[in-house]
Amino acid sequence: MIVLLAPLHGLHKGWVFGAVSGHSERVDGGKTLSMQWNRYIVLNQVALLAGPGQCGGSVRLGRKFPLAIDCLDADLDAKDQQGIMGDLGVLRAGEILQLSSERLHGVEPEGSWMLQRVVFSPVVHGK
Repeated sequence: MIVLLAPLHGLHKGWVFGAVSGHSERVDGGKTLSMQWNRYIVLNQVALLAGPGQCGGSVRLGRKFPLAIDCLDADLDAKDQQGIMGDLGVLRAGEILQLSSERLHGVEPEGSWMLQRVVFSPVVHGK
């Protein structure tokens, strides 16, 4: 099942720098959130909020190997787990960023989180 970016609130973007912020619907049960741009971008940051859920799953840029999603929670009682992944790399025009709640290696728990923020910069090609 694909969950689209549309549920996010507060879309802000520009030519030099872009950011999408707000909260998506909860992504869990093996669901995947997919995003695509029509130009080359540098993916600066992706932030997830697990809240009462749990971190887990993977992030995948285009056809690259998926990377595990990890979150931190300094106070386990606060139920405010969040994961901020930075400097993820370049996505070519048309490539897809996938954030999946599905187990990456089959042994860790599934993720249950919301997308909080995506920060990116367009790649400016030389003239």
